[in-house]
Amino acid sequence: MPPRKKPPAWLADRNPTSDRARVTKCPRCQQTVIRALVGSFAALDVRADPRPLGLAEELLARLAGRTTYCLAIRPYLPHRLLDRTRWHIAAGTCTHTVVATHNCPRGHSA
Repeated sequence: MPPRKKPPAWLADRNPTSDRARVTKCPRCQQTVIRALVGSFAALDVRADPRPLGLAEELLARLAGRTTYCLAIRPYLPHRLLDRTRWHIAAGTCTHTVVATHNCPRGHSA
């Protein structure tokens, strides 16, 4: 069997390898963002601004068309971004840190 080829560098850089949230830089504006795969089946490659949002800030972000996520920080598990569905939001104040998709000043959201 022929040896397996490594994926091209541009492909490896653009795709996260797991749902673990990690700190990285936005490729357009070089701001610090949180990046992770979000979702159980058809996961989305998400970049989120690391600034925590309060209730009013989350409402403003969602009215501006940005998706919000819970940054789940657990002591013995990797950090993860969890999708905030309408049911999650309706349940009340979240115990996790709430963040929104990255608002890139150099173009559309990354």
